[in-house]
Order: sequence, then C-alpha cells, then structure tokens
Amino acid sequence: DIYIVEGTTLTIDPGVQVILLANTDINNLGNQPNSVEIICDGNIIAEGNASNYITFRGSSSGITWMGIYITKLSDPAITKFSYCKSVYKFKMKGKIVMKKWEQ
Repeated sequence: DIYIVEGTTLTIDPGVQVILLANTDINNLGNQPNSVEIICDGNIIAEGNASNYITFRGSSSGITWMGIYITKLSDPAITKFSYCKSVYKFKMKGKIVMKKWEQ
C-alpha cells in the first residue's frame, strides 16, 4: 500500500505513471489487506494536462489494484485530480475534485 499521512500532501507531476506492484501490501493497511491500494488521510494533488495525463495502474494486466481511498481526514480544498487516467482494474472512494478522469 501507499499511505499518505494526515497533514501531508503528495504531489504528482504531469506525465507521471504511478505503478502499483503485485504482492506488495506488506503493511496490511486499508480496506483490502491483501490487495494494493492508496490510502489518503492527507492530500493528493494529481494535476496533469491535456498532453500529459497522470496514469495510475497495476504493473500488468493481471494485477488488480484496489484504488484510491480518500478519507474524511483529507481536505477537499487541497486534494485534486485532473487529467488522470487508470489502467486495469480500479476503484475510487471518497469526496474529491476530479476533472477529466478517464478509465
């Protein structure tokens, strides 16, 4: 899992690919203790652009990652996703601002 601690912000630049590997949930965090997910108690700013999407994906087509969980500790005025896309299986939970999300 990737865990973003309350009071911190993860900024992802345009064009970046966030690749989640199979069998890497060694911390057993989140809603799916045996699957990889991003748990955000802090904030995520993932703002791509029309020519440089940010991609969230498993490491191969057979890898399922459970998604991004934005908790109530996250600040909706800060956490933003724009020009992002996901590849392979994906879920997102929580209130966030999303523009131009492709799946």
